[in-house]
Amino acid sequence: MCATSVLADGGGAKCRLSPPSVSGCCTYFVNPRCLTLPSSGRLPACFARFQSPLMSNVRPFMLGAVKSLLAGFLASADFGRASRLERQRRLPEAIAAARSGLERLRQPFVRRSRPVEGSSLASLTVLVERIATAVGAEGAEASDLRDSLSLLKTLETGDSGSQASLYEWIPYLEARLARHSANEGTYSTAGERQKPT
Repeated sequence: MCATSVLADGGGAKCRLSPPSVSGCCTYFVNPRCLTLPSSGRLPACFARFQSPLMSNVRPFMLGAVKSLLAGFLASADFGRASRLERQRRLPEAIAAARSGLERLRQPFVRRSRPVEGSSLASLTVLVERIATAVGAEGAEASDLRDSLSLLKTLETGDSGSQASLYEWIPYLEARLARHSANEGTYSTAGERQKPT
C-alpha cells in the first residue's frame, strides 16, 4: 500500500490505499466528484486534511513574527553603527543612529519582549541614555525605558559580559523613568540616582 486513491462507491466517494502497479509505481484512481473546489461545496472527509481553514490566521501571525524579527536585526545593526560612532567621538551622529534604532522598534508589529527585539531595545536605550548624559541631550522615551527595565530585570546578576553591563544601568533607568513620570504629573520623585560608571 503506497498511495491514496478515491473510488466511487454507490454514488458517493471514499478513500483507501491502492496497491502498487506491476511497474512498481503507485496508481491513482480518482473520482472527479472528489476534486471539486472548496468554494463549490464541502470537501469529502478523505480530503479534509488538505483543506486550510487556519491559513488566514497562520499567515498573518507568521508574517508579523518575521517582520518583528527583521526589525530586531535592523535595530541591532543600528546599535552597532551607533557604537562605532560613539567610539569615534562622533556623538551627535551616534545618538541619531541609536534613536533611529529605537524608532524602528516602536513600530506596532514589533514584539519588544522577544529575545532579539528586546536585546536590541535594551542596548539602544542604554546607549542613548549614556550619550545623552555626555552631550546634555534628551534621553530615551518613557516607553523605551519602561520596556527595557522589564527586560533587564529578568537578567541574572551573575551574568557576565554585556548583560552584566546592562544590568548595572537598572537604577539609573528607574530614576529616569521616575523623572519622566514626574514631568507628566503621574509620579513625583525625590531625586535621581547616580549613573553607573
